[in-house]
Amino acid sequence: MTQFVPFHLETRRLTLSYPNEPQIRDFYNAIYGTNMFETIVWDGPERAEELLEWWEENRKRDPNNMTLRLSLAIIEQCSGRYVGGIGLNPKVDAPKTVTLSYTMAPHAQGKGYATEAVRKIVDEAFKHRGAELILGPVFMGNVASKRVLEKNGFRLDEIAPKALKKRGVWIDLWKLSLSRSAWEENSQVHRES
Repeated sequence: MTQFVPFHLETRRLTLSYPNEPQIRDFYNAIYGTNMFETIVWDGPERAEELLEWWEENRKRDPNNMTLRLSLAIIEQCSGRYVGGIGLNPKVDAPKTVTLSYTMAPHAQGKGYATEAVRKIVDEAFKHRGAELILGPVFMGNVASKRVLEKNGFRLDEIAPKALKKRGVWIDLWKLSLSRSAWEENSQVHRES
């Protein structure tokens, strides 16, 4: 039997961790039927139990194993609500390159939570997980998500036409990235200001 290994990161307003069952059910109710899935790869869960099962499987992965995906809930500290998700997915053939993904429930958008959570997971990737490059793909047209990455030092590398298919429609992507050297330079600027 796989043992659960607790893991969490904290910011001023958020905790990035594994949600409990009431938080998962609340998140499901907050996102079900919304349009938040139009600008992300995930089509969302069809039922709350599907989301509960996903988190149960996710909790079985060792969060300290740098070759495995790290998926965390974004939890608002003041309310204890699960308001979004964030993850790092190492490339199989190049584990020092990780793909960042994140999403926020509609009621939590526009509060700076995504920017804050991305900053924390980026720091985790470079400081503790040995990342050398973080990739940040964004559906073309999702300006808010692109801006979150840019605020965290990511730069646009290319526009990839027809990069993936969702619900039978080809989607163009903005491909952004952040290298360790650019992150270190950006971190130095923030320390000096």
